[in-house]
Amino acid sequence: MSAPLLVEIGCEEIPAAGIAGAAAELGRRIVGALEQAGLAHGESSAWGGSRRLAVRIAAVEGRQADREDTVLGPPARAAFGPDGSPTAAAVGFARKHGVPPGDLSVVSTEKGEYAALRRSVPGRTVGEILAESLPGAVEGMSFPKAMRWGAGSHRWVRPVHWLVALHGGEVLPAELFDVEAGRQSRGHRFLSPGAVRIPDADGYADALEKAFVLADPAERRRIVAIRLAAAANAAGGSLVEDAPLLEEVADLVEWPGVITGRFEAAFL
Repeated sequence: MSAPLLVEIGCEEIPAAGIAGAAAELGRRIVGALEQAGLAHGESSAWGGSRRLAVRIAAVEGRQADREDTVLGPPARAAFGPDGSPTAAAVGFARKHGVPPGDLSVVSTEKGEYAALRRSVPGRTVGEILAESLPGAVEGMSFPKAMRWGAGSHRWVRPVHWLVALHGGEVLPAELFDVEAGRQSRGHRFLSPGAVRIPDADGYADALEKAFVLADPAERRRIVAIRLAAAANAAGGSLVEDAPLLEEVADLVEWPGVITGRFEAAFL
């Protein structure tokens, strides 16, 4: 069955300038792992915040399709005698793959005829694929600066404290930097500092919003822009727009707010 896939990496505060690029790279790497494994999927979204990077991918298949695999052995002329009986070469090839010599057949290739073993290979689950591919994908991410923590065996942009990995509502058996995946994220460091239970991949953004975290950076930028304009208007002025600064500020915070300050007239 297909279901949305969610991966969230929770960590200490990431420099704002690197958040958008890191979220996009994480999304590309996870999508790449699914495609390399042949798992069908839908569109992906990458979200970044000061304490988290997250990827949601729609309609990810739960497991690969089973397939028939052909393993080539020695040339047929070396594997079978004139009467068709298996030679020592065929017996050794069959023993290596844990089957009796009678299971071998002859297949024709561009290079000639070979002894071969045809076997059914069951498809792996999305959990097995993610558990295998996620550590390498994440550890291979590039950052201008990285940190080591604990015993110094791990190196990433910031120390990792939690990991969420859900396929639909099922927790996947992944692990990253000695942190096991679960469904527990974390809320705003000050406004809602406790754990946040993520019910399923579709409920991620709503669960975090209740804990004063807006996961979507575009939504954070939108709210900051609206509140800035309202504050400027209330102060009798107009907003001097600065798109790069707006983007940076939106990535510095998880719950946007605007405070109007002033200079004493004597200093103007």
